[in-house]
Amino acid sequence: MEERICKKCGQKFEPSIWNQVYCGSKTNKVGCSYWNININRTKRRLRNKKYKAFQRNYQKEWKKEQRRLNTDYAKKQRELKRRYYRSEKGKETVKKYREKYKKRHAELERIYYQENRDKILERIRLWRAQNKERVREWDRKKRERHLIKILERNRKRLFLKKGIMGYHSEDEWQEVKAKYKYKCAICGISENQLKKKWADKRFQKLGRDHIIPISRGGADFICNIQPLCISCNSKKFNETKMKKSGTVKGKIVAVSGYWNPLHRGHIRLFEAAKELGEYLVVIVNNDEQVKLKGSAPFMNEKERMEIIAALAPVDNVILSIDKDRTVCKTLELIKPDVFANGGDRFKSNVPEVKICKKIGCKMVFNVGRGGKVQSSSALLRLFKEKSIIQ
Repeated sequence: MEERICKKCGQKFEPSIWNQVYCGSKTNKVGCSYWNININRTKRRLRNKKYKAFQRNYQKEWKKEQRRLNTDYAKKQRELKRRYYRSEKGKETVKKYREKYKKRHAELERIYYQENRDKILERIRLWRAQNKERVREWDRKKRERHLIKILERNRKRLFLKKGIMGYHSEDEWQEVKAKYKYKCAICGISENQLKKKWADKRFQKLGRDHIIPISRGGADFICNIQPLCISCNSKKFNETKMKKSGTVKGKIVAVSGYWNPLHRGHIRLFEAAKELGEYLVVIVNNDEQVKLKGSAPFMNEKERMEIIAALAPVDNVILSIDKDRTVCKTLELIKPDVFANGGDRFKSNVPEVKICKKIGCKMVFNVGRGGKVQSSSALLRLFKEKSIIQ
């Protein structure tokens, strides 16, 4: 046949049949003969939502049927997916996808676990029973990797169970050791010297010592921790009694209050009280005492203790063990040298006078610059008035 000119692209072509007006071939899927009809058909189908829904559902059901019958197609797809997810690109894709749909996956996993809890636990139990050696090795490696975190968690849980106030992290403990130049706070022996002195590895490092012991109301805040060697730590001296052995020189000063909330007058009291001795111990009245006073519970005892423990002049914080509005029993427990009182307290209205005479504690009044400069009760009233107005 003679060459013709394509009506679509204008190029010359040799027709395969007498009535061909477009170049290419539908059979071979090339040229205008193929694209002219298929592009229009594709556009029509894309515009047809019913056809799109049919195709989607058909493919979904067909693939499901292939997986159910475990055909060669299903096996091939599984293997391809395994290869892809084991590759670096696949791992990165999965990571991005999980980050993007993190909440959705967490919710789906939670629902699945609730619906199949017994089934999952039984499967895990059977697998662990069949792979005891493997599980034991995994647990050992996991403990080695996260040893510090595990010990911190166990220590925090134990102290919480015993009702001990406060908590400090491993990083804070390392900072304290660095502050003491990795030497015992009492005898001055270093960790390098301990390694030479002791063969047992347990004794080759400095240990945590509560300056005011837990048994006497001390907290586990980092301000109440000092590094001691095993020899000094085994003595378990209370800081308030260390003066008798000559290991601590200076006076222990105690102040008490509700600190609900804390204001600048309290800061001045702490700074002035610190100048009266070597160590400043702040007694925080408990929540029951706040109720007895009739004050608004602005902050609970834990919050007040943590805030005060972070202040520079404060060496230790103790929660009051008294059940009335005084701190007599707490003072009898810690036995300070000086009991400092602010500008709003006088000898005539302080109920701790008798206990201070009994334990030989000196009472100092009008401590702080400029007397009483602010009031917690006034701050609470002002806050309440502004809240009502708004």
